[in-house]
Amino acid sequence: MSEVLERFDAALRGLDALLERAGDAPLRTLGTHLEALRSERARLARAREALAEPLVILLLGGTGVGKSALINALAGESIARSTAIRPTTDRLTVYQHEEASLTRLKAIAPELLSRVAHRRAELRDKVLIDAPDFDSVVEANRALLERVLAEAEFVLVVVDREKYVNRSLHELLRTRREGRGFAFVFNKIDHPFHSDETIADFRAFVAAEGFQEAPVYPLAAARSAEDPARWGLLALRGFLEDELDSARIERFKLQALQGNVAALLRELREALPEELAAGLDGWVKDGEKGVSALEEECLSIFRELLAENGPLGAVVSTYLRGIVKGPAGIGVRAVEKLSGWVGTRAAAHDVDALKLELRVAAEHVDPAVLATRLDHLHRSIVRGGSALGLDEAWLERRLAHQQPDALGRELMRSVAGDLLEVFEQSVAECRDDGAGRWLWLLNLPVFLAFGYALVELVRNLFVYGTGIGYLFFVFFLLTISLVPTVWIGLSWVRFRRLRAIHRARERIRAAARRALEPGVLQPLAVLAGEIRSLLEQARAVERELASLGEKPKKRRG
Repeated sequence: MSEVLERFDAALRGLDALLERAGDAPLRTLGTHLEALRSERARLARAREALAEPLVILLLGGTGVGKSALINALAGESIARSTAIRPTTDRLTVYQHEEASLTRLKAIAPELLSRVAHRRAELRDKVLIDAPDFDSVVEANRALLERVLAEAEFVLVVVDREKYVNRSLHELLRTRREGRGFAFVFNKIDHPFHSDETIADFRAFVAAEGFQEAPVYPLAAARSAEDPARWGLLALRGFLEDELDSARIERFKLQALQGNVAALLRELREALPEELAAGLDGWVKDGEKGVSALEEECLSIFRELLAENGPLGAVVSTYLRGIVKGPAGIGVRAVEKLSGWVGTRAAAHDVDALKLELRVAAEHVDPAVLATRLDHLHRSIVRGGSALGLDEAWLERRLAHQQPDALGRELMRSVAGDLLEVFEQSVAECRDDGAGRWLWLLNLPVFLAFGYALVELVRNLFVYGTGIGYLFFVFFLLTISLVPTVWIGLSWVRFRRLRAIHRARERIRAAARRALEPGVLQPLAVLAGEIRSLLEQARAVERELASLGEKPKKRRG
C-alpha cells in the first residue's frame, strides 16, 4: 500500500501543476472542463484520504424498501426513522465506531450529517451510511445521494419484491458501478406474497446487470430481531463483519481509487484530446503555407525585374558577352542581337541604371497589397486556432505584435534591399569572373581552321597560280569551326544568367521569410509550442494516474 500511496502522491502533484497551468491556457474545451477537473481532483484527494479511513458502505435503495429498518437491525437499536409510506431519509445517517474518523464526509453537506457512534469491534473499520432514496422526487435528496455515492467504496443495494426491477436503479447500477464493490439485500421476505421464484428472478436480474460475483442476501429486517438466523440477519452480519476483512477492504479501497482515477482521466482526455496534437501540426503547416504564398507574392511583384529577359538578365548578359572575346565573342553578340535572346524591351545595361529602376519599382509597390495578404493570413491563423478550440481573443492578442501595414512595408524594404545586393553580387561576379581566361579557348578551333585555310590558300596560289576556287572551302571551314564555339558561348551566357536570376529569387524568398519570421512564424510556433507542452504535461499526468491501476512490481531482493 505504501508504494501505491507514493505513486498516488506523485500523480496528484503532477495534476496540481497541470491544473495551475491550465487556468491560463487558451483552450475553450479545457475551460469548460476545468471546474469538473478540479472537482475530480478534490474527489481524488478524498480518495487518497480514504485509504487510511474506514470502509464507507452506502445503503442504496428506493422509497419504502426498508433501508432504515435494515440499519436499525444491523445496529441492534433504533437509530434511523423508517416508514414504508413516504421517503423520510432526507439526511445522511452515519453509523460508525466511536473511535473511527471519517474526515472526507465533512465536504458533503455537514449540516445534513447525523452521526451515530457504536462500540462494536467487528465494525470498527467500516462505516454504514443511510442515504436518501434513489427514486426520491425531491431534487435536493437526489443531489445529496449522488454526492455521497461518489464517496462510497461499497454499496449495499436494498430492494423488495415491488422495486427490485426499477429503471432508476438500473441507471444507477449502470453509471456508478465503476470503482466500488456491491452486495444486494432482498428485503421483506416475510411478505405474504413472497416466493422463492421472486428471489431467483432477482438473482437473474443482478447477474444480467453484470454483478455475477456480488452476493444476494434475502432478509426480513423488520422481524430480524425475533430470529436473526431465520430472517437472514446473521448471514448479512457475517458478510459485513467477517468476510469484509482487511484484505478485501484494501481491495475495495484501491478499486474506488482506480474508479476516481478513471473518471478524472475521462475528463482530462475530453479537455485535452490526443488528436489536438495532430491538429496543431496541421495548423502550423497551414501558417507556413501562407508564408510561402506571401513569398510567391513578393516574387510576382518583382516578376519583370526577375524575368529572364528583364533588367537583371540584360545586365548579366552584357557583362558576360564582354568576357567572350575574339571571333567567338563576335559570334555570340551577333547571334544574341539577331535572335533577340536578351529581348527587345529597353532594359538597363548598367548597374546604376538598374538600381534606379529597382528603387522606382519598389517605391511603386503598394504595401497595402501585401498588408491585405498579411491580414488574410493573420485571420486564417486565428480561424485555424479557433477550430482547434483555442480562444480567439487570446490568439488576437498574441498575434498583434506587428500590424499588417507595418509588416508589409518592412517586408518590401527587406526584399528590395536583398534584391539590390544580389544584383550587385551577380554583376561583380561577371566583372571578376576567371572564366574569361579559359573562354579564350573557344577561339582555338577558329584560329586553327583559319591557319590551316591560310596555309592551303598560299600553297594553291604558288602551285596552281590561283586560289579563287579554294576561297569557298575556306569559308565553309571557318563556319564549321565557329558554330560550336558560338553555341558553347551562348549556352554559358544563358546558364550564368539563369543562375543569377535563380539566386535573386531565392534571396527574395529568404528576405520575405526573414521579415515574416518575427511577425507570423515565430508567434505561431510559440503558440503551438505552448499548447504542445501543455498536452505533453497532460499525457505525463495521464500516465502517472493510469499507473495507479497497475499492480506494483515486486522488488528484487
